[in-house]
Amino acid sequence: MNSTQPIEVVQPLAAEESARADLYALLARLFYAGPTPELLVDIVASGPLPGQGESPLAQAWRGLQAASAVIDAATARQEYEDLFIGVGRAPISIYASHYLSETWKESTLVNLRDELERLGLRRQPGAVEPEDHLAGLLDVMRHLILGAQGGDVALQEGFFRSYLAAWYSRFVAAIEAQPQAAYYKSLGALLSAFFDIEVECFQIA
Repeated sequence: MNSTQPIEVVQPLAAEESARADLYALLARLFYAGPTPELLVDIVASGPLPGQGESPLAQAWRGLQAASAVIDAATARQEYEDLFIGVGRAPISIYASHYLSETWKESTLVNLRDELERLGLRRQPGAVEPEDHLAGLLDVMRHLILGAQGGDVALQEGFFRSYLAAWYSRFVAAIEAQPQAAYYKSLGALLSAFFDIEVECFQIA
């Protein structure tokens, strides 16, 4: 007896979408913890961002490469801890709810957890960070580009506008204002340049 099964056609991811996902992944990694020696080497050895020319994003990427070439991993990791962990209260909050209005702040985690549930995402066992940690939000965006939703732009835009667009500029400004920030100033500049493009592209879409 013959049986037929529906054929699922998976479209290859466009190069620019793959590059977006990779950049979200890198930002998520570096805003979760300081870089390893191997990651610093990989950043320095990477080529220029394709198709960016002399754009602010390309300049910010070169700035991160230059910063990665002159810092050691231990110093960069200590800077991360000084800025985002600190002793007692961190100088800079890395959580979305810190930057949102009082009304929205109270419901941020509730709404975010409901959204993650709808997306089929689960908190990892043993995870201690709240879901509104910047690194987690960046990784969700990477998932939405690569995942089962098939690159649903409306879904990406909705998540980006709800949980990232409203506060990234204040977060970057807070990094800029910290005198002990050096490596993470270059990373903040990259985040800002990248997200400025994301805002513009979502508006066009």
